Amino acid sequence: MKITPETKTLAAIFQTNSSVHYVIPVYQSNYSWKDEQIETLFDDIKNEDIGYYVGNLLINTDASC
Repeated sequence: MKITPETKTLAAIFQTNSSVHYVIPVYQSNYSWKDEQIETLFDDIKNEDIGYYVGNLLINTDASC
């Protein structure tokens, strides 16, 4: 597998008019993310004027995952 790092905004990754769907595996999403944490994250991103650093996201384009 070749990893090609890119810098993108969250808006570029999660486009509202896109037909792309992202799936978070159960072993990741059940770790600690509840509705309250998700809501806090999105509120923080929305309210930050200069950008919000979320760190690294590893996205697998393999549709069988």
